[in-house]
Amino acid sequence: YFSGCEHTVNYAKERNSPIKILMMDYQDYPKLTWCDGLADAVGGKDNIRYIKRSLATGRLWNFTTEWVEIGHLSPNVGTNYTGGPIRHAAFAVRTDQIQSIRDRFDGASPLEHEKKHDVAHIWGFAVDPFSRFRNKITTILRSMDGMFLVKAGRKMKVFANYIGKKSREGRNTVQTAYIGAMLKSKIVIVSQRDEWE
Repeated sequence: YFSGCEHTVNYAKERNSPIKILMMDYQDYPKLTWCDGLADAVGGKDNIRYIKRSLATGRLWNFTTEWVEIGHLSPNVGTNYTGGPIRHAAFAVRTDQIQSIRDRFDGASPLEHEKKHDVAHIWGFAVDPFSRFRNKITTILRSMDGMFLVKAGRKMKVFANYIGKKSREGRNTVQTAYIGAMLKSKIVIVSQRDEWE
């Protein structure tokens, strides 16, 4: 599914002249998406460039090692699927997230915020076939909570649990509690679903 495909094709046909298009693919899997009729409508595939967020393939949970296999770069990366090689599209930091941080600190530096936790992993424990890696990280970190830090002369403080909304709502709306938990931690560990890079 390519968001805006039909609209873009119709727009290009109405212009009745070649236009240049940048396709931005932010889906979670390395499969390529195409928009039927787009190349003809914009004057050929040379007028299209394609950037993609997810570029890894073959990433999965290994039951023998009880760890994730990192996979490899998808063979379509760098190929001329369109008028040029497929490039990587990194996730951008949304402006609403930045504004939430600014509002929270009212001009002060986030670096000066009190760090309540030594380490945070914003994930609890899920019974789902694609969260074995995240669950393992949570288990490891929870086992470290309260460990004595000799050089610091105190016990380690770990936060490894859910905070804020999950799934679609969590990804598409500002989660002030989530941002707050990250800013209150010295180290934030990020982990993905087993098959995601």
